[in-house]
Amino acid sequence: MKLTEKVHSVLSQHLSLGDCAVDMTAGNGWDTLFLSKSVGESGHIFSFDIQKAAIAQTKKLMSGAEQTSNLTLFHSCHTKIEQKIPPSFYQKVKAITFNLGYLPTSNKTIITTPQSTLCALEKSYEWMAQDGVMTILAYRGHSGGLEETQTITEWTNRVPVHHEVIMGNESPESPVLYVIKKSERIL
Repeated sequence: MKLTEKVHSVLSQHLSLGDCAVDMTAGNGWDTLFLSKSVGESGHIFSFDIQKAAIAQTKKLMSGAEQTSNLTLFHSCHTKIEQKIPPSFYQKVKAITFNLGYLPTSNKTIITTPQSTLCALEKSYEWMAQDGVMTILAYRGHSGGLEETQTITEWTNRVPVHHEVIMGNESPESPVLYVIKKSERIL
């Protein structure tokens, strides 16, 4: 199973109709679409991206799938969660997903960074429901990817949360999937 498929498998185990979820890196919109279908019209999805092209691609995908009534898109950095999402959703977000790196088929110099990702992880964790889940798919094979992955590993080891690390394969450049479960705190 590809790691992107594993992300959807994990998220589907934690989402129900009516839930709230956040895609912290909209990209081409596939995770946003998956989340939207998972929570249905009674739920809500918030999706962030700093690139206009990603927002446009996500809008196009969502409108083609007729999945726009439960979606709010933000052309904004994922560090702005507390400024963009209404306070009524604080600690009610059931699932948060990050697919880090760069926008496929786009400018590969526009990437997520260790600093912004760390900030977004910390803020996102605060917004999660007590039984929420966060998936973080990090890519080590591009410029800046290894540093970002190391930052995530350090954060997961420092914060008292249950987490699982799934490697794409044995290659030192393979992607890494982190699964954070808020309900399973380490004491």
